[in-house]
Amino acid sequence: MSAVSDVRPGPRPSLPAALAWGVLAVLALSAWNPHDRMTWFLEVVWVLVGLPLLVLTRRRFPLSGLLCCLLAAHAVVLMVGGHYTYAEVPVGE
Repeated sequence: MSAVSDVRPGPRPSLPAALAWGVLAVLALSAWNPHDRMTWFLEVVWVLVGLPLLVLTRRRFPLSGLLCCLLAAHAVVLMVGGHYTYAEVPVGE
């Protein structure tokens, strides 16, 4: 064996884990003083159900990095829409 193969890098944060933490941070921000609490809940319930489901099934059904990014982007859109309601989202902010 060469010396290069003996070097093991330390643990690196994976893309899905980083995206999951980012989604949780946006979820917490969106829950803070939403326009209407019931509308917020109805919009983000899919994130509240989907994120734990993806975490629990990550070994059996691994997702590509692209799909993880797209799911995270969709979750952010749902959370922003839930916070402001879609009709009142400030454009350009």
